[in-house]
Amino acid sequence: SGWMDGGSSYGIVINGGGAAVVGIGTRINGCNNVFMNNVEIFGVYNQAQEKIKFSIPSGTSRGILFDVTDWIGLVDQYEDKITTKYIGDVYTDVQFAANKYMESWYYRNSLYIHPIEESFVFKGNTKENGYPFKTIFPDPDTGVQIGGCGTDIQLHSS
Repeated sequence: SGWMDGGSSYGIVINGGGAAVVGIGTRINGCNNVFMNNVEIFGVYNQAQEKIKFSIPSGTSRGILFDVTDWIGLVDQYEDKITTKYIGDVYTDVQFAANKYMESWYYRNSLYIHPIEESFVFKGNTKENGYPFKTIFPDPDTGVQIGGCGTDIQLHSS
């Protein structure tokens, strides 16, 4: 079809039931005992940039095209989570504004931004606001896992 999927990003995608537009490794039902021999992959040239997909305990954020929020690229730093500041980019700013001000699902599509993320972007990462970035990007030593799918290139944005 000419449309990208994980296969055009990585060479091969083996997918279970459902469309191959969510994170690789997510749809595995009905897909097992797959063997391949003498496979040669060539022509993969898109220079994919993989991102972490963040999951807040009560919901996984996703953009208008089921894309991920690149929190590492959208903040000034993430080592000291109490002082982290949102710097954003045009695309992400538009998605947050759409989430806050637009009600039409014709535009919003699959957009879901967790209230904690919205609070971080619009109100800041302050003591009065409960330091929301600590929930968005928890410290590894807290035992909270940063989970979900692995990348932006394997989602609907592809």
